[in-house]
Amino acid sequence: MSRFLSSLSALALSLVLALGLPQLASTEHTYGWDESMHVALPAAQMAVALEEGRPEVFAGVLLDCEQYPFVFPLAVAGAQLVGGLGEPLARGTTLVLLALGVVLVGLLAGRLARPGGEASMRAAAQLAGVLVVTSPMAEAFGRTLFLEVPFLSMGAAALVAWTARREGSRGRDLLAGVLLGAALFTKFNYGLLLLAGLLADEGLS
Repeated sequence: MSRFLSSLSALALSLVLALGLPQLASTEHTYGWDESMHVALPAAQMAVALEEGRPEVFAGVLLDCEQYPFVFPLAVAGAQLVGGLGEPLARGTTLVLLALGVVLVGLLAGRLARPGGEASMRAAAQLAGVLVVTSPMAEAFGRTLFLEVPFLSMGAAALVAWTARREGSRGRDLLAGVLLGAALFTKFNYGLLLLAGLLADEGLS
């Protein structure tokens, strides 16, 4: 397990460097309308509210996140609370989530290939990681503030937890539920499709 985790992490780091360094070197940073109004603005407002100790303002901004659910703006706000406001850091949050997605998708594939033994787990994990890295989504959305990459990470985390819950544990059941809820509030339509698929899986099993 640790060996293919290391290879997945190396793959994820390579992806972040390949996509992130040109972004950081560029002097042309421009938010699109959806990025600015539905992620960058509420994230900045939440970060400032937390920094100034105004929880009521923070809660109001979070509850106003309707077009884009609150999970990703909240993640960007957390990053900016630590590193300061700025577009490179906001876009860097997406890159970190993309790298996390590579690792989580690989872990999920490895878990599903467990009946075939360690060699099958390692091969499945590495193949899944490579497919994420080479997918058009990584290039198209890896440096944006759209919701595809955040949902990749959150959805994969929820699926890893969902597969782990079958090993029996109330804590694992609770974790799976929390992560599924977080996935839903990362991107509504994708989250609903994920929940529908898992309900069908539960019914069939």
